[in-house]
Amino acid sequence: MDLSGLRQLIVAPRPEPPPDGDLQSRTDWAQEDIAAGLPQVVAATSGAFTAQMLNLDLIGAVSFSKGCYTGQEIIARAHYLGHARRRMQRFHTESSQRLEPGKRITLADGRRAQVVMACNVEGGGQEFLAVTTLVHNVDQVSAMEADSTADAERVSAEQLSLPYTVS
Repeated sequence: MDLSGLRQLIVAPRPEPPPDGDLQSRTDWAQEDIAAGLPQVVAATSGAFTAQMLNLDLIGAVSFSKGCYTGQEIIARAHYLGHARRRMQRFHTESSQRLEPGKRITLADGRRAQVVMACNVEGGGQEFLAVTTLVHNVDQVSAMEADSTADAERVSAEQLSLPYTVS
């Protein structure tokens, strides 16, 4: 899957033939978005995350110097006063339980996470983006956080890289 190229979404009347080029399914499109670390906000996740939690500041999708918008003060305050402790990260799981946007889970290392988006992948399992605590060493996960997730479904998942640095 080549992520360096541009994709286009073309909306046209049904009887019109599609333009030349490779057509992609919605699953393929979602897989590319997940691999590229591009979040999608849906009703279940609306208002659940700040722009920094979704890495929008890392991909140039939010400006700290231009215009006014809803939530600007909170986003700017988080940007100028420090870094986000929770960020969106990419994972793969072999779990057969469908991971829906907004679902709260506990990762195998004890971190709490909330699913942003997920899709099935060829060869089995699911890839998903989830907002969770940044840790460079799983020992840094606090006992309080691990204890507070007893009611969340535990998901064994491998963390995958994103095409940009999350810190």
